[in-house]
Amino acid sequence: MRAPQRDTEEKEPLSVEQAEAVMANLLDHDMDAFETGLFLLITTGMRLSEMLALTWMEYDEGESTLHVRHSMERDTQERKSTKTKETRTIPLMPAAKAVLLEWRSRQQAYFKARGLRWSKGRPICHNSKGTHILSSAYERWWRNNRDRLGVPEFATLHTMRHTFATILIVNCGVDTSTAQSLTGHTKPDVLLQIYAHTHQGARPERWPSWRALCSPTRASTTALTASIGLPAPIRLTSKASAGPRPARPPKFSKAPTPAR
Repeated sequence: MRAPQRDTEEKEPLSVEQAEAVMANLLDHDMDAFETGLFLLITTGMRLSEMLALTWMEYDEGESTLHVRHSMERDTQERKSTKTKETRTIPLMPAAKAVLLEWRSRQQAYFKARGLRWSKGRPICHNSKGTHILSSAYERWWRNNRDRLGVPEFATLHTMRHTFATILIVNCGVDTSTAQSLTGHTKPDVLLQIYAHTHQGARPERWPSWRALCSPTRASTTALTASIGLPAPIRLTSKASAGPRPARPPKFSKAPTPAR
């Protein structure tokens, strides 16, 4: 059996400001399944295949964690073990928990309206048929929507993973062993090789915590967290309140690739 390939290529992550801007654009409206997935990629550092494999069985609401146990076989509905063959647990920030709880409620309504049975075995991020989103469909959505969401031109989906790890280590002062346990990299030195060269002048005390970065201020987000009893998000930017918005049914991107 071949050992997992070491990902040691230097890559440019999003800056704190760029990551905040993308999250703010996502939180500024009711997210669909694809956007919910992108929010999870930024705030958890999961691989795309791991995010697409998540079901509600892997979400622990009481502990506010995600258990990453599987990844998706590319463009099939089959789940397999993660790249490292290990399971890891990722704690969720308040805004990520709020997003998941709201999305679960709207997902359940979507299933009910279409006569589909909802259960914890359903994917967290699903296509219009209620099954797992295929990698090719998600990547096509990404290409068609990245500009709308304010994603910098250089960024790829994998950039979200590098951004999470870089901000943890460089901007928040998290040690590499802890970052490794959260991201699922094979060895801590891989993280150092990839990320240590970035933002050489940064100091953790100059930056807000990752908790704050996951909670950019938006009127809709403040109302959302208050409605389910979570702490109000930390204010990073200012925006006039638009008041609560009426609930809308979940929306989906056009014509995702049918599941096979």
